[in-house]
Amino acid sequence: MSDTASYSGQDVYSLLQTAARSFGETDAIYGPGFETLKYDQLFGVVSQLANGIDGMALSRGGARPRIAVVFENGPEMSLVVLAA
Repeated sequence: MSDTASYSGQDVYSLLQTAARSFGETDAIYGPGFETLKYDQLFGVVSQLANGIDGMALSRGGARPRIAVVFENGPEMSLVVLAA
């Protein structure tokens, strides 16, 4: 069985939470002009962004909305994609 088989069926939030527990102080995301985030920091930032998106009350009828995000390629874009 491959290592990836144990992650089958998990959502992104759960995978990030597991990574934060397992690799907390390890560099997770970085880029030019961007402060390097450790896995535990990445999980915290993504959680805050996700809560902010959810707090916008964009959903109707309980369905999660589709949103458009426009950023240049880079770490910031990755954070928003993970949160959405």
